[in-house]
Amino acid sequence: MSNIIRLKLKQPESYQEFITYASFETEPTEANRAIAINLSVIQQELDNLFSTKMYERPYLPDYYNPIEELIGELWTDEVSSTAIHLITDKVSKYIPRITINENTSFSYSNYKLYMELIFSFNNDFTRTLYNYKREFNAVT
Repeated sequence: MSNIIRLKLKQPESYQEFITYASFETEPTEANRAIAINLSVIQQELDNLFSTKMYERPYLPDYYNPIEELIGELWTDEVSSTAIHLITDKVSKYIPRITINENTSFSYSNYKLYMELIFSFNNDFTRTLYNYKREFNAVT
């Protein structure tokens, strides 16, 4: 199951809409709410990318899970760097608001591949890093 950060739901005091914000230590501000909304959108975009199979979208033949090409390979450091390169290419093309950090990591155990994707927003001058975790079955 993938998740970026835990999101809390603020209970409305009146008939206002629910406001989603990230679990920051301080009281949520408008900037924190905007970041949380952006994170939920980014999480959904990453979920869509990593759950789309090759050639599933006929008008976007390049839009698919880049890890799918590497399932079944013996997982080495070289394959890991290839995976990071493939993911960076796909994300820069289809989710241009974020930049993938080189600290993205993979681990492999019990026929499952675990990915922790580290990213930051392009317009964030503080370069705060966020993580996205995903699990892939190695046997298809």
